[in-house]
Amino acid sequence: MRESATEFVFEAELTRAKQLMSARHFKVLAVAAHPVQYMAPIFRRMAAEPQLDLHVAYCSLRGAEAAVDPDFATSVKWDVPLLQGYSWTAIPNKGSGQESVLGAEQSRAVQADTRQKI
Repeated sequence: MRESATEFVFEAELTRAKQLMSARHFKVLAVAAHPVQYMAPIFRRMAAEPQLDLHVAYCSLRGAEAAVDPDFATSVKWDVPLLQGYSWTAIPNKGSGQESVLGAEQSRAVQADTRQKI
């Protein structure tokens, strides 16, 4: 049984992609603001594909690590494993402090370190 409509669509696209890239190998870097419960199964599935070398770069680990949510005034952490089954890196946020891809202003050293890991 599929977990969600998103995963169903992903499986259809993955089947189509397999047909197109049967003998090719691709390195994929996915950049995300933070881990979320609906993307973890998709990243695990991508990491299991022999044609893909997936690495995920997170701008924050909110959700994977317990943190206080100001809107709920309580500590929040997902109760499912969000960082297992695929390669990932936490990108230090040296920019605005915003929790987004655009808020993370990396130095050249951090960019080079991320490139070496994938």
